[in-house]
Amino acid sequence: MLDKKSEESWTNPEEDRGWSRESHEQYMARRSAEEDLINKERFSKTKATDNQVGGSHYKDCVIQPTEYIMKNIIAISAPSGTGKSTLCEELRRKKPQIKFSVSCTTRSKRDYEIEGVNYYFLTDDEFMEKVGNDEFVEYEEVHGYYYGTLKNTLRDAIISEELMLFDLDVNGAISIKKKYPNNTLTVFILPPLIEDLRIRLINRGTDSKEIINKRLERTNKEMKFKDKFDTFMINDDLSSAIEKLNEIITNQNKGVVYGS
Repeated sequence: MLDKKSEESWTNPEEDRGWSRESHEQYMARRSAEEDLINKERFSKTKATDNQVGGSHYKDCVIQPTEYIMKNIIAISAPSGTGKSTLCEELRRKKPQIKFSVSCTTRSKRDYEIEGVNYYFLTDDEFMEKVGNDEFVEYEEVHGYYYGTLKNTLRDAIISEELMLFDLDVNGAISIKKKYPNNTLTVFILPPLIEDLRIRLINRGTDSKEIINKRLERTNKEMKFKDKFDTFMINDDLSSAIEKLNEIITNQNKGVVYGS
């Protein structure tokens, strides 16, 4: 055992300071145990660098350079009526390898929506039960309805290293970015003009005049947060916007490939 004096002055086993072999062996045993723990944690997790393009020179680093960590969580936010959902659907048709996160909501299902494809439609009680069970990575009340992202969905996407789109409100996207900063790319979609947005909401025919006014009021507040996103773009033409969004995702993730 090390005496008190030895413990206080011990600094480097490679320097000959007259410590006993027992003291040195104790130190090396502790170091070995620490390294075993680090390696166990490191190799028990799937890393984007396991599939790194251009070599494996960073694979054995305990702390990975952020430029080689896959940003496969693509959080898309936009004011209502900006065409975000259409943009995401068209991008998925163009890039079938991109998956889509299915969120939970308490709002009513629209005619064109499919349970388990667009959303999981829950009652207020069912939603709050999941809140109580800590099943959401984030949830938010928007226009009187709850929306939430399931933890399992996000966790599975990170482990599988698949590109996954998350259709989120502003607070939800910012929340996920804070919790998973190295894995998340946030994109804010802007309408060309507020008046264009009003026309889109009216033509959609799903909301009353009162709800439309509330959505536009919220839009003005949300647009102030665009600089908190990694990037933002204007959806003034669907084809151009799809290409732009695809370009943003591709450029962000140069150097890594997707899928385990």
